[in-house]
Amino acid sequence: MVIEKYFALLAAYARQIMGLPPETWLMLGLIAALFAVSSLGLRLAARRGGVPEGAVRALNWLFLIFFLHWAEARVVATLDAPLLDTPLLILKTVCWWFFLRNALDGLYADLYLGRIKQKPVNHYFIDLFKFLILLLLVFGALKTVFDFQWGSILTSSAILTAVIGFSMQDTIGSLVSGFLIQLEKPFSPGDWIAVSGQKGMVVEISWRYTKIQTIEKDFVLVPNNSISKDTLVNYSRPILQVRSEVAVPVPLEVPPVKVKAALEEVVRGARLVAETPEPVIRADDIRADRIIYAVIFFARRYEDLRPARDEIISSVWYQFRKHGIELPYPITEMRHVRKREAVAPAETVAILRGVPLFSGLGEAELSLLVQSAAVSSFEPGRRIVTAGGTDTSLFVILAGQVAVKKNGAELARLNAGDFFGEMALLTGEPRTADVEALSPVTSLAVDREAFKLLLEKNQSIVANITAMFKERSKSHAAAGRPAPAPETLFGLFKKIFF
Repeated sequence: MVIEKYFALLAAYARQIMGLPPETWLMLGLIAALFAVSSLGLRLAARRGGVPEGAVRALNWLFLIFFLHWAEARVVATLDAPLLDTPLLILKTVCWWFFLRNALDGLYADLYLGRIKQKPVNHYFIDLFKFLILLLLVFGALKTVFDFQWGSILTSSAILTAVIGFSMQDTIGSLVSGFLIQLEKPFSPGDWIAVSGQKGMVVEISWRYTKIQTIEKDFVLVPNNSISKDTLVNYSRPILQVRSEVAVPVPLEVPPVKVKAALEEVVRGARLVAETPEPVIRADDIRADRIIYAVIFFARRYEDLRPARDEIISSVWYQFRKHGIELPYPITEMRHVRKREAVAPAETVAILRGVPLFSGLGEAELSLLVQSAAVSSFEPGRRIVTAGGTDTSLFVILAGQVAVKKNGAELARLNAGDFFGEMALLTGEPRTADVEALSPVTSLAVDREAFKLLLEKNQSIVANITAMFKERSKSHAAAGRPAPAPETLFGLFKKIFF
């Protein structure tokens, strides 16, 4: 009987709805059409204009809320249909929830904070506000529909609350720890930290965990309660610079003043070493066959730490070669041969003598360049350099043949005695073409440190560089291609090498 009664009421409501005036139906159709058009227009604007999707969804839900309120005032209120009040209330509550959630994510977080203010978004507090809003909407709807007395329900369920709290103590602990992290702010997104055996940059702080990205580009999720229990190291505070130390062994017979002068040149020329705090060089230990010097420096940022160490150690080798300081052999090594000066192969020196960039250099200087460079071999089909690459080595072909290609089209072929990559070495420009081995190729790769060593020995090579820049500009102008002025290229060269 009850079911039949409800069906009869619904049928009566349906007849009343079907009997609405034509202007009401026209208004309903117009509003529905406006909603569809605005929704489509906003989505197209989001895709083409970069408007956040969350902001578009928030506006769509706001339009739907307006439609529901209008329908309630113009249609439902005239039907005298109390049976529709509860579903309509639930529907409006759901619409308000989706509007407020998308407004926080899309309008406030993505659009206002991320794009207008360009500030980092704290998702923890945004999620907290969304949770509180959801509780208020649910409690309000249940209070209106079922007339719940929440005070009596909460006081009578103390045992249930205790059981739930005990079973979820880890989750609750992470939530509380996350809240304390937000209040105390021991770290922020972008900081480099070490905690729970992990090192990485903080990417996100959520309710339950903190997401960090390691130096290997992996994501690690660390529970917030683990952070509150463990020792935390923040490498980005109180200063961004990160301390490091490189141990350099030197033979006993080398005077400390000579070693420290060479190491001071190393740290002065290192790009990734911070000027403040000032680097320090100390004689750290003395052993039976060597003195250990410590180069103590600060990298500009934590992510520069490994590249800075590489820069320091590589530069030590070149500076020691320049000052005639030999790195000590292990004490257990037995050498029964008389020490000889390293001699570069005569055929390699002869090839370098024919390279215009090295014109006018003496035998000793060319031999030093060969000893400081690296000989590399490439099999046929191997790509030696790639267009757009940022490596900065100059290659001199000692044997074999290579093809210079751009967008798949072959531009030229180079043989023994030719060279390529000089602009990347001298100015830091990206590679402009691919170079591929056509036959077994042997080449001499000259990096910037080896070239710096050559410049310090003989600066007359600067005239060769100036002439090369002028010739490059002329050739580009003759071919109708834009090219920087020689003065611009020389300015880039001076910035790197002087």
